[in-house]
Amino acid sequence: RLVGPMAARRTIVLTAACASLATTAAVATTTVKVGPAISDSAFRTAASLCLAEMEESPSLLPFLSSFFGPQPSPADELAEKLRERCRSDQHSLLLASVPGADEHSSETLLGCVEVGMLPPPPTRPGPDVPYIANLVVAEYARRSGVGAQLIVESEALCLRWAQPRLYCKVARDNIAARRLYDRCGFRPIFIQTLRSDWRNRQAANIFMVKELQLGDGEASPNQ
Repeated sequence: RLVGPMAARRTIVLTAACASLATTAAVATTTVKVGPAISDSAFRTAASLCLAEMEESPSLLPFLSSFFGPQPSPADELAEKLRERCRSDQHSLLLASVPGADEHSSETLLGCVEVGMLPPPPTRPGPDVPYIANLVVAEYARRSGVGAQLIVESEALCLRWAQPRLYCKVARDNIAARRLYDRCGFRPIFIQTLRSDWRNRQAANIFMVKELQLGDGEASPNQ
């Protein structure tokens, strides 16, 4: 189980209790690295993490499907979907990981997030805008700042695209995600009501936005 606060905007120092697939465990202090997925194995590992999240929270499955299209269940198929989306110039899958204990050990994936261009909220018609989607942190890495670091890196990516705002869409009953986005400076701008579930409970998605500060000489594509 990983513990510890976020030490900086781009670097998190974690004290990690790393257990193997058997019963051995080691405690290590290391630095989280965030970067785009490139290799086939990276896409598949991220796909497996997303699928584990869906199994843990089945209510997320229709939400993810409505956001980026139907999500297949096998990890290989989902990995191909992720890879296909990332072929776009303005779409990326960012991974947060820590290096292995030695040169013979592989990296451990802590979390992932997609950043891509999608239609804006209904209240803001116009060209496609950047969204965070499928932000997932492994259970053993939660409450350690990994989610916040993935958001920070997503913001940096949007600024490289000269985009002045970053959006997200979160289920209203996903309180943990809403708190994370609140802490990171997002504000709600639109509530999308959905069909009532089998318990006659009204579901809804909340669109949120964060204003980003473009650097000198960077022009917003919407200006």
